[in-house]
Amino acid sequence: DPNLVVFLHRYASMLRGRIVLELGCGQGHNLGLFASLGFPFIALDFTEEAIAWAKRHHPCYWSYGAILEQDWRDPWPWIGEEDSSPLGLVVDIRGLTYGGKTVAARMIDRVYEALEPGGLYFGKFWGEKTNRPFGDLVPDKYDTGTLRRYFSRFKEMDLMSIQMHRVRTDQYEQEWVVIARK
Repeated sequence: DPNLVVFLHRYASMLRGRIVLELGCGQGHNLGLFASLGFPFIALDFTEEAIAWAKRHHPCYWSYGAILEQDWRDPWPWIGEEDSSPLGLVVDIRGLTYGGKTVAARMIDRVYEALEPGGLYFGKFWGEKTNRPFGDLVPDKYDTGTLRRYFSRFKEMDLMSIQMHRVRTDQYEQEWVVIARK
């Protein structure tokens, strides 16, 4: 994701040595970026096939972190333990979009609690103008008011709307990039 690349390079010195949590990491495409910047990571995904693919195709990254087969909506037992480190960054590329708005609000509260003071959140949400088909998965779509309400506990929050129209199929995509600081 080009927006994530720019974000990580911008905050690399602040994040170095801090733990990155990726919610819904899929096949682990961002893990190489985390590893190349020296960020220890924890990556969660509930899809056994995606995790197996990531472990097969990205074996050199495992010295930097761990990928766990876990639904990110389940408790995070490794957060809040006496010897656990707080998170410096949570990354979510549209994962919360598929959990439903009630779940998304709860998860954003959980992210807030898990982040260290000054910790960052980088996420993407489908916007309300999106009309492309998604197959079996139907994401919720978000507007600025909802996102501002969900992230109201954070000290700072930036929203950027990215819009794309595919003329051939008349599909329109809008996504929100959310950057928030605890």
